[in-house]
Amino acid sequence: ENFGRMAVSKHEQPSKARHPNYCENLWSPQRPTVAYVGSVAFGLAIIEMSENIELRYINGKYIRESDYKPSKAAARYGDHSWTTTQDIACGRLRLSVYAPYRGVNWSISFQESEDSALTKDIPDIVKSVENSTEVLLDKIKAEEIQADLRRKEWEAQQERWRQEEDTRRA
Repeated sequence: ENFGRMAVSKHEQPSKARHPNYCENLWSPQRPTVAYVGSVAFGLAIIEMSENIELRYINGKYIRESDYKPSKAAARYGDHSWTTTQDIACGRLRLSVYAPYRGVNWSISFQESEDSALTKDIPDIVKSVENSTEVLLDKIKAEEIQADLRRKEWEAQQERWRQEEDTRRA
């Protein structure tokens, strides 16, 4: 089938400073992963989230600013280092369930926290997806109607252009 993938952000907390898809999709699988509930396909994407961490550059390596302990010489003569912020994988996962159908915009996300793992929420995730089947079916039918209208408009426009071209040639 002609399914598409949803763009999924790797950031645990969305940032207003960067565009949501800025350098996000440097790599993605060639095809979406889908699971069917009845006849309805749901796209699945599991990613490891990242968090924006302040790092200090010392002796060719970056270390977390919270782990930095200045040496006695650095206190006396100054430390030749600097800080920066970078996205670092945090070890927590996010599951995004989305509609893989073209033109249908629907998704739900589940993510781990420091207190709970995603595996503990699997029964709730399955129930949420099963309960969303009717909503997604309605959205798919609405998109099919809209796609049919767009196709008919395009065909009518093509016919008008052909008639204008025939008139111009005559």
